[in-house]
Amino acid sequence: RAIAAATSFDYQGEYEVILADDSTDGTSTIIKNYQKEFLAKGQRLKEIKGDGWVLTQVEIRPGVILKHIHRTSRSGFKGGALKLALKLTDPKVEFISVFDADFVPYPDTLELFLKYFKVQNNMSEDYKKSNVAVVQGYQWHVLNKSENWITRGVRAEYAGSYVIERSGREIYGALKQISGAVYMIRKDVLEEIGWETSITEDFQLTLKLYEKGYKVVFTPYIQAPAECVSTIKRLIRQRMRWAEGHSNNIRKMFRRLMFNPKLTTGEKLEFLYLSPYYLQAFFFLVGTISWLLSETIFPARLPFWTSLWGWSLVLTNMLSLPLVNAVGLFLEESEERDYIGLASFVALSYILVPFQAYASLKGFLQKEEGPWFRTPKTGKITDIFTRGKFYRFISGIIPGRAPATATSVAPTGQPAYLPAHLNKYMALSTANNQFNSFNIKLNKRRWVGKVVLSLFLAITVTLYSFSHGVPEVLATPWNNLFLHNDNALTGCSNADSMTTTRGGSLQQITISDTNQGPFYWYSDPLLPTEGGDGNTGAGPWNFRFEGSYTSGGGGSNIVVVHAVSLVDENCANPSAEDSTNQQFKGTSAPPQDVSIALVNNLNTTISSSTRIRMRLQYASHNKAGTSITLDYDAANPDDSNLQPSTLTVPENVVIFALLSPLIPFLVNKWMRNKRENLAHA
Repeated sequence: RAIAAATSFDYQGEYEVILADDSTDGTSTIIKNYQKEFLAKGQRLKEIKGDGWVLTQVEIRPGVILKHIHRTSRSGFKGGALKLALKLTDPKVEFISVFDADFVPYPDTLELFLKYFKVQNNMSEDYKKSNVAVVQGYQWHVLNKSENWITRGVRAEYAGSYVIERSGREIYGALKQISGAVYMIRKDVLEEIGWETSITEDFQLTLKLYEKGYKVVFTPYIQAPAECVSTIKRLIRQRMRWAEGHSNNIRKMFRRLMFNPKLTTGEKLEFLYLSPYYLQAFFFLVGTISWLLSETIFPARLPFWTSLWGWSLVLTNMLSLPLVNAVGLFLEESEERDYIGLASFVALSYILVPFQAYASLKGFLQKEEGPWFRTPKTGKITDIFTRGKFYRFISGIIPGRAPATATSVAPTGQPAYLPAHLNKYMALSTANNQFNSFNIKLNKRRWVGKVVLSLFLAITVTLYSFSHGVPEVLATPWNNLFLHNDNALTGCSNADSMTTTRGGSLQQITISDTNQGPFYWYSDPLLPTEGGDGNTGAGPWNFRFEGSYTSGGGGSNIVVVHAVSLVDENCANPSAEDSTNQQFKGTSAPPQDVSIALVNNLNTTISSSTRIRMRLQYASHNKAGTSITLDYDAANPDDSNLQPSTLTVPENVVIFALLSPLIPFLVNKWMRNKRENLAHA
């Protein structure tokens, strides 16, 4: 399949296909049998032998040579094989394109690559005047996307990575990476720099190119369909190789690139971002474990970083990345079933974290990389598809392609070579069938989708406006603060405290017209402020009365003020209070919960040496003898306490944030219904 695609390009000039083969299975036999199909009667394959390699070649058709280089060892892995292939390339060659064996490039791929080079060089064919060395295309993993839940997840991941992330880097001029396949590079640059033998030879080549002042251009509009990894074991080995090779190359090249005047500021920032790209899995893992331990085992909160890293892994893997992938699928106008892969991606991202963490640490700490692990593919094609639909968005800008012509399928086991007049597209009725011969009517109601999208955006902006200034609360609140009468608060004189320790240390306190208060309690230890950012304590708090109520007779009641403010570490300089009056009457006796909302102006005064102060005080009554006694029942384990806010981020817009990923589904469903209606018509 790969040979048939590579030898069937719609390229008018001469080119050669080199099969860099160091296999130990039946691959070499398959290749030789394929070559023999094109030998004239009585001819033999042209053969050249070297030190540890054998080259055979045959002319597939005028101007197209198929070379097979078989190495007897895997020295240098893929980089070593490419290095030998470069050495045995025809001296007349100007450009080299690389594809892995599971890729099926479209017939116009070479022409599109060359036209992109021409555009980057102001339409001149003297490519050496430009510093653009590589054009990277889209590794479109769709051939077996429906094989299982793993392939669905991988397919969704690539949509976000190539359509959104890499396109974004191209837009703002950041450093762009070369992927292992689907790219074209100038041979003169490659001879100057050369492939090396890293287990991530593509990333190594990227860094060396930028070190010399060359640039990489990315486009999602040159696509080559490929297979997805289909088993967990293979996926883990692949990503561990990526993580180890990436980290090892960063360690070796960091200084050479960060202080290199040939890189722009944007490229240096992108390189800085890429440096811990896989190492972040280690930080996320350590942060999450520390965060969980601090919340579930130890009766104390750790500093802010545990919450930051702990929630980063949750929010990144469950919200941010799936949303990016969903947008990528949406821009491709993918099938609805492709969106199922988002759930698979989330699961795979958590499965891969510990393995990538280990491999990235290994890459940074060890001087040399480990061995190369091949990623076998099944060879299955499970889907019929067309080119990425977003191609048409710029069809009037980038070079176009000729309409499809009829093709015939080669017999089983026969080479998929077609005569020149039928060679517009390959004889595979899956990967390269572009279906351009169909007449597609433009949808006259496309404005409906735009209206729906605009409505969602308007709702989102409106809700954000209403919620602006609403305090956010911590995702990891500290424990309830129980009232104590100890008169021994550190740093404060004769002050009662609120601590996380539950017990009967609160003596009976009676609030009445003869004992009006005020009664004060201060948090001990100091209020944790998550690095002083002013978020601790924001949001709705709750005070729970535990005790008894004494009625002064029919219709009697008592009103108690409970208020919250902030003071310094010496229990002085209180801020403005947030207070609420609570009325008790009739049989309305404690225990009772009363809500206290820390308002925004209190939230902004929180600092690293702050205590929270609770005040209870008699307000009014209408019958003598009416009173409230706190903690009347000393045996009650639920002592009066102040309960911190719970998880709300921010309270009134969470549900709409959860709805946002549904937009692609709704629009896609609407478009499908319209297509079905047109088909019936």
